[in-house]
Amino acid sequence: MKNLIYILFVFCAFNSLSQNKVELLNEGNIKFNNKDFLAAEQLYKQSLEKDSSYYKANVNLAHSLYKQERFDESTSFYKNALELTDEKSATFYNLGNSQLREGKVEESIESYKNTLRIDPNNMNAKRNLAIAQSLLKEQEKEEKKEEEEEEKEEEEEEEKKEEPKKEPKDEISKDELEQILKALERKELEVQEDLQKKKVVGKSKNLKDW
Repeated sequence: MKNLIYILFVFCAFNSLSQNKVELLNEGNIKFNNKDFLAAEQLYKQSLEKDSSYYKANVNLAHSLYKQERFDESTSFYKNALELTDEKSATFYNLGNSQLREGKVEESIESYKNTLRIDPNNMNAKRNLAIAQSLLKEQEKEEKKEEEEEEKEEEEEEEKKEEPKKEPKDEISKDELEQILKALERKELEVQEDLQKKKVVGKSKNLKDW
């Protein structure tokens, strides 16, 4: 039984090695059409191992990466594919889509323009170009708003630095306050005693000898 498993393993490995780039590409396409994009990716990569300049494997690998939302990688393989074909219109369009999803709006605009230079009637490219240009305007507005807010914050900070600092008021401690109150009480007692003494003296002067 172990020998049978080993033979099957060797056969599968040999079969994989013996497959040419086209067969691997076709198997990848089957996986792609079944929405198994990860398996398709692996097969396209195996096809590229056979021939790294194989246009169809490059562009289909880019498609499978795009479907997995790995846009930086799909952008890279669409660029590779552009160098390997004279039919660039569709590849420029797909590159533009990948760049747009990656957040590289200005680059996507250029890719859509390149598509339209080759194929002026490509309505999808026209529509996506308009979307990208609108997004770029929004980005520029947002950036300008952020710059203005930063400048305003910097001006406010400068104004705060220029304002004269207020001298802190001397605060009386609790012990000092108690001492002041006691001193006032003593002074008040002294004043009352003086008044009492004056009253007694006044009365004695008013006494008459009979």
